[in-house]
Amino acid sequence: MKFLKKTLFATLLSLIMVTASSIPHLTNPVTVEAATIKLNKTKITLDVGDTYQLKLTGTNKKVTWSSSKKSVATVSSKGKVTAKKAGKATITAKVGSKKYTCKVTVKHTIRIDNKKLSLNMPSNWNISSVNFTIEISDLSFVEILVIETETELHYDMLKYITTNLLTEDYIKSEIAEVDSVYDYSVKDLKTSNGKVLKITCSVDISGDTAAIHYYTFTTGNQNVVIYGLDDGTDQDFVANIEKLIESVTIK
Repeated sequence: MKFLKKTLFATLLSLIMVTASSIPHLTNPVTVEAATIKLNKTKITLDVGDTYQLKLTGTNKKVTWSSSKKSVATVSSKGKVTAKKAGKATITAKVGSKKYTCKVTVKHTIRIDNKKLSLNMPSNWNISSVNFTIEISDLSFVEILVIETETELHYDMLKYITTNLLTEDYIKSEIAEVDSVYDYSVKDLKTSNGKVLKITCSVDISGDTAAIHYYTFTTGNQNVVIYGLDDGTDQDFVANIEKLIESVTIK
């Protein structure tokens, strides 16, 4: 299967080159308002390796800090948050019986030829190699290719080239391990990155069944290709890969 994954990806990628509180007016009798206790942030987004100092204001009492997911983000005894890997975590500051929370989103940013590719990946996906091709290791196989071109391909041109090359017959004839191809489909997806071309099909490989998911779109003068081979072990595979597409930014 590993040979198949690499063969499929190499073949497919060759076709196309991603408070201040207010002071009340005092009257008699004098009333005293308790200070408002709050966090300086209730939601933050960090890149892997970044830190952020959370502060709980309005109290002099001891604050106990904790993280709901230390593998994603840790917090020190003084409220300093450190981003560990892509995912989401909740940081809690506890004072007595009261709790104050901050939601943390961690992204993984990769620099490719002085451009940053940001990915908000599922927390159980890990980047295993970085170059022009980025391989994401999981139970299933995903690769991303970012290709810089002189001019941006118009979406209709991209679709025409891809659908005329990456056909059902081509997959069957050019990939030796594939015995049969079925449920072949072509769709246009509307995403935050504009239109994305999605080509999917199921394949039989020596008695085993897998699904091929191939996505491509263009942003700026970059072509982004995301290829996934779904072995059926991850029920959220398609949803996760399409969330990944939504999160891709190149700066």
